[in-house]
Amino acid sequence: MEANEALDRLRIIVEMIDRCISPVTPLILLQIKEVALGIEDEKSIGECEVLVQPVNNRFILSCDASIKENPGGPSAVGVVIEQPDGAKLKLSQLSPATSNNQAEYDAIYFALTSLMGLNNNPGAEVEVRSDSQLIIRQLTGEIECRDEQLKKRRDLILELVRSLPVPVIFQWRPRNSTPELKQANYICQDALGVRRH
Repeated sequence: MEANEALDRLRIIVEMIDRCISPVTPLILLQIKEVALGIEDEKSIGECEVLVQPVNNRFILSCDASIKENPGGPSAVGVVIEQPDGAKLKLSQLSPATSNNQAEYDAIYFALTSLMGLNNNPGAEVEVRSDSQLIIRQLTGEIECRDEQLKKRRDLILELVRSLPVPVIFQWRPRNSTPELKQANYICQDALGVRRH
């Protein structure tokens, strides 16, 4: 990997981590940011909480994104995490993505980083659901990704998946086909302040 490419990748990682930093950010993300930037976050690392604690079996991450103008932005992501105990966590965040496909990738990345606190639990599984057939097919290797911005996002997600101690599967579902995908859609539209559709 060339130095410029490595710096570009590091810059994207730092930007994506910064978008995920919140009061409930998993400890590992703050440590990655500290090492990557060579700085300490203002909040003491010891005060951070793990966002999701595994109980058993499967986490289902329903992800969606919305953009006011495609291309252009602004955009937002919405995620509904169904935990094995039946509890649901609803998250949203603005995204710097300038295209709908970039935002769809950001939604999946945001959802997966919420699980970085998973302990080694061999019984747990993660299912990522999205209504973007293109993104899911690129993530599963079914089709090639030719766009450089999308390729960088795809590669970061695949690196993150490899770092998780549990299996992750990607599933395409039609738009609003489950209550959770519909909620994720509403969450990102609300974050952008646009009318729900």
